[in-house]
Amino acid sequence: MFRKEDCCYQTYRRILRDIKKSGKYYDYADVLEKMPEKWLILRHDIEFSVDRAYQLSLIETKEGIKSTWFVQITNNAYNALSEKNVALLQKMAENGHHIGLHYHRGKSVAGGALGELKRDLQMQADILAKMTGLTVDRFSFHRPLREHLEADLEVDGLINAYGHQFFCLTDNPSQPLPVKYVADSNHQWKYGEATEQFFAAHDKIQLLIHPLSWSENGAEHIENFQNIVREKHDELIDTIEGEWKIFDELRGKL
Repeated sequence: MFRKEDCCYQTYRRILRDIKKSGKYYDYADVLEKMPEKWLILRHDIEFSVDRAYQLSLIETKEGIKSTWFVQITNNAYNALSEKNVALLQKMAENGHHIGLHYHRGKSVAGGALGELKRDLQMQADILAKMTGLTVDRFSFHRPLREHLEADLEVDGLINAYGHQFFCLTDNPSQPLPVKYVADSNHQWKYGEATEQFFAAHDKIQLLIHPLSWSENGAEHIENFQNIVREKHDELIDTIEGEWKIFDELRGKL
């Protein structure tokens, strides 16, 4: 599990500088167009907080990095299509970042029927694009089924972050692979670690970093989620205050 110093903004700046130093930084679209022999793609899945994603994106902008931020539209922890969050996503796009769909397969698409899955995925991408006014040309799965990864799903107009050119499905991630996948899942590094040495050792890398794990001073696992709960509480209180005229009677009691 991360220690505080492992997931603070200072450490993140070091990771970004190591990415630039590698000379391999590319976007998904650039990899498909230019077919470089070596590349490193940086992506983010937004699970709990658009605010945390936006703050992390500002650090990338200052460091000269433009990455991809995948956002859910069916997430119960945040409303990506609220006026506030749409404004944040638009600012990220104005800074050169890419906004994609973090597709969450709902109960209505419970089985493995690929045609139905593709229609649902395309519908969600269209909704995100229309509501934000942004180009949405890529998607990542949220907790994908194995059969969906094996299918190498192709959807018109959308880049699949788990397509076979970007991701190698394996039961042994420690073995040599054409593409190395690294993620900070569950507040710890999985399948490798985002270091200068790791970036130099592998020719093709997809690096997934979840904004939920990163903050100014960093935090260990339990403390980090306590902070997230506190942030969401404060956001809800601010929302109620802005919508309900008699809220002053309840402030301090919630």
